[in-house]
Amino acid sequence: MMSQLHRKLQGAGLPPMMPPSLGTRVPRHKKRDYSVLPWNNYFDSREMVVTSRGSFCTYKKGCTGPVVVCLHGGGFSALSWALFSKHLVEAAQCQVLAFDLRGHGDTKTSNDSDLSIETLSLDVGAVIQGFYINTEPPPVVLLGHSMGGSVAVHSSKIDIVPSQIGLVVIDVVEGISTYCRR
Repeated sequence: MMSQLHRKLQGAGLPPMMPPSLGTRVPRHKKRDYSVLPWNNYFDSREMVVTSRGSFCTYKKGCTGPVVVCLHGGGFSALSWALFSKHLVEAAQCQVLAFDLRGHGDTKTSNDSDLSIETLSLDVGAVIQGFYINTEPPPVVLLGHSMGGSVAVHSSKIDIVPSQIGLVVIDVVEGISTYCRR
């Protein structure tokens, strides 16, 4: 049964009130906790993959199905994909491989300032090949956000990952769609 005040508010053209479960807020007097959470809350393993191009910090979740290779945006790291990776592997039979691109996170190369699309794309191929050095890589879906989206598109265009079966870009850099048509 609707209260008189509730009917009056709805009649005034205001939007309906949000259910209490959707709009939980931290009280002003309570401080939010922004401390760093450990990587192993989200990933199964952390491994440095050493290639001729450098030493790349990789994180993996899951053990069966196709691999979603996650490429982060500029200024971020593979840990940007932590929560996504945990939920994706719970929801679908797949694996997630996220790694710190050159010049980001814990990855070390001889030239960390070379962030050209060609260099970053060649790094993607080298890391996937290096990660699966003793076995054939499973089917791969490249997933990139922002700068990582551009790298994923270019990697696809130059066919650097032979087992690639898909491409997903999120909030990609402007102009990339015209690049794909070339």
